[in-house]
Amino acid sequence: MPIKIGKLSAVDLDRVMEIEEENFRYPWPRAFFLNDLASPQSICLGGWADGRLIVYSLAMVASVELHITNIAVYKDCQRRGLAGRMMAEMEGEGKRRGCSYAYLEVRASNGPAIELYRKLGYGFAYSRRGYYLDGEDAHVMEKVL
Repeated sequence: MPIKIGKLSAVDLDRVMEIEEENFRYPWPRAFFLNDLASPQSICLGGWADGRLIVYSLAMVASVELHITNIAVYKDCQRRGLAGRMMAEMEGEGKRRGCSYAYLEVRASNGPAIELYRKLGYGFAYSRRGYYLDGEDAHVMEKVL
């Protein structure tokens, strides 16, 4: 599926929230996205098909670390390689900003995401017990860029 990747802005937030709420049991509040959009340390990217936002990803840069914080694909567009493409864009931007290492948290029960991250070269680092609001553990996965 051809998509145009670019920077997210506040204008995109209504659609970001739709995708977020469609994908996550405990979606991020709008204020979290506004905070990331305003931060010079953040990377906020979106992917558009036919002028419609269908995927977004966010990360924070801290020194040499790229912390990938959120990624979601509109449900009707999943399983088409869009998440992998967005991850590659995030990693590339992280490298341009001096990052040599990337990491993320993923629900221990999210098998499809864990498998995607493994295919992209991420390995299991450790678990964070009770990381999510419902008490589920997170797996921290990492990759050398």
